[in-house]
Amino acid sequence: MRSYPFHNKKHWSSVFKKAAYAPSQQEFTRHINNILESMPLARTFIANSDPQSWANALFPGKRWGIINNNMAECWNNWVKPARYLPIVAMVDHIRVQIMNMMHRRRETTLGMVQELSPKKEKVLKKIISNPES
Repeated sequence: MRSYPFHNKKHWSSVFKKAAYAPSQQEFTRHINNILESMPLARTFIANSDPQSWANALFPGKRWGIINNNMAECWNNWVKPARYLPIVAMVDHIRVQIMNMMHRRRETTLGMVQELSPKKEKVLKKIISNPES
């Protein structure tokens, strides 16, 4: 196994992020080449990762400069307490979290008598009371 003299996870993560957010193909190539100069074995990994799906410069559609992984971040944050548990304990911990969330939501909705949620009911009343805005 070859070791790389400049192998620093934070540094290379930031270079990779710059490549992902690069607005032009030229800037993307510059950042990727920076990575490949120090880590030539990364070429296969990058090519197989389908850069068209994560790099702004190579994306065939319009991204408007946005890469959004809020759902993944939300999930990762939610399961963070279970992350380092053994697999069986981790799955059980997540199962209990899901059951607790479902129970809380069920208890909250049992008292509802209107057709809409309280939040949407409030929005609807605001629209009805002030139709001009």
